[in-house]
Amino acid sequence: MTKTLDEEGSAAVEFALVAPILLLILMGIVSAGIYLATMLAVSNTAMEAARATIPGMTVAERRTLATARADTMLSAYEPFLVESEATVVADPAGTNAFSVQITYKMDRFAGARLAGVIGLPKEITRTAVVANGGY
Repeated sequence: MTKTLDEEGSAAVEFALVAPILLLILMGIVSAGIYLATMLAVSNTAMEAARATIPGMTVAERRTLATARADTMLSAYEPFLVESEATVVADPAGTNAFSVQITYKMDRFAGARLAGVIGLPKEITRTAVVANGGY
């Protein structure tokens, strides 16, 4: 008599072993994609806010123009970006330039814990510098 090996269900067992690893990889890809999209949005907002300062004549006017444009851009990205999570700093950068720095906290992001495991930052900071206009 020969014994036959019963291989029924072996695919299900193999899938049960591999599925957690595949899901972890998938979640890492999604987290990295969300971080990349957020970096691009914050960078674009900083550039737009810096460009908005060009017609300003004084430092105070440039700050007002920069923060107003940054607020407009951040609200345009909702619900992807939340305006309250961003910090906008607009200051002169030398004698003939103006700098806008935006820092966005990623704490609200659902995959923030997983992002820490794969080495993504907890804050995204982008800076844009433009030459002063209004000569």
